[in-house]
Amino acid sequence: MKKPYLVSKISFGIIALLFICSLSNKAYAQNLTSSGVSLEVVARSDKPKTEPVHFYELQVSNTSSSSKTLQLTAMNTTCSDTSLRQAEVKVEVMGLKGEALDAITLAPGQKKDFKIKLSHTTKTQLHSFSCIEVFATSGAGKQSEEKIASVTLSQLNVDPSKIN
Repeated sequence: MKKPYLVSKISFGIIALLFICSLSNKAYAQNLTSSGVSLEVVARSDKPKTEPVHFYELQVSNTSSSSKTLQLTAMNTTCSDTSLRQAEVKVEVMGLKGEALDAITLAPGQKKDFKIKLSHTTKTQLHSFSCIEVFATSGAGKQSEEKIASVTLSQLNVDPSKIN
């Protein structure tokens, strides 16, 4: 006698997609305590994963005893913890009011919030992951300069046509 299946293939697919969605807003921080600078995610996007634009609010802190001028940069990077294909998204660093932001000066002990805008482009493959590294350098922001603080955002790019 055959036993009935409790979970159909369709139900399993929906459960798997929901599980992946629950893991989709991750952030990893690397702050070098000797630098006196830290970066952290303050608020993640609260929009549905099917939306093409997401905003993340981050905070940079100067924990040193001297003023610091920092270059803030965000760029697509390789995701190391996913088996899904990876896709690039358009990345923008901006102030809380939406103005372009690349450098910031912080007094000792000062904190400043800013936003990262992630947008799908016409080339963004859906049903994929995107990882974005946000980092601070103490110079002109060239990639060859040493990063003194960083945080990595990972985002699931859901294909809305595959949602019931």
